Amino acid sequence: MEQIALKAEQRTARGKKVRALRRQGLIPAIVYGHSTQPIAIQAEERHLGRVLVSAGMNQLINLTLDNGDTHVLLVRDVQRAPMTHRAMHVDFQVVVMTEVITTEIPLKFIGTSPIIKSDDGQLYIGLNSIEIECLPAYLVPEIEVDVSGLTEIDATIHVRDLVLPPGMTAITDGDEIVARILHSFEASAEDEEGAASSSEPEVITEAKAQERRAAKSDDGS
Repeated sequence: MEQIALKAEQRTARGKKVRALRRQGLIPAIVYGHSTQPIAIQAEERHLGRVLVSAGMNQLINLTLDNGDTHVLLVRDVQRAPMTHRAMHVDFQVVVMTEVITTEIPLKFIGTSPIIKSDDGQLYIGLNSIEIECLPAYLVPEIEVDVSGLTEIDATIHVRDLVLPPGMTAITDGDEIVARILHSFEASAEDEEGAASSSEPEVITEAKAQERRAAKSDDGS
């Protein structure tokens, strides 16, 4: 799998000083791993932005620091400004090539169901990604899902039906629906229900709030 290069510097700025970094076009980040002490880094914003676009959340990144140290990473979290969507902070996880990792892989839907072509049904998408585990070398940018074989109403693809790349195992429940053919009126009802649920605000539990505070405290920014 293609690996993407990222150059960065070790970071000493903490707290309010991090804002000055962003004004200089530098984005703070943290590198961590179960066998690696957390490393505070900073990267040039445009360079980092290109890396984030190329890598997504499931492609390997080769990090080279200004002191010559190198690490293989995965993006684990990107904090963005609400209005501008500008990256404000990035969490990277160190990857050990001989250790199995868990991550999410996007699903790419290909083909067209003949029943959709005839306007007798519509395609309902249940999942846009699935959680998998594999060695880092077996990561892929996406998993293809061919829906051309769905030829009747209620025809369904479950997670267990997916053809996964070699070396990859699905963690998402095999009974989860990936795609299904619905009558047009059923698809409209699903869309309306989804729109109603998406308008509800996110509920931040106390546990989640504590996790966020702890992460910020660990990074010092």
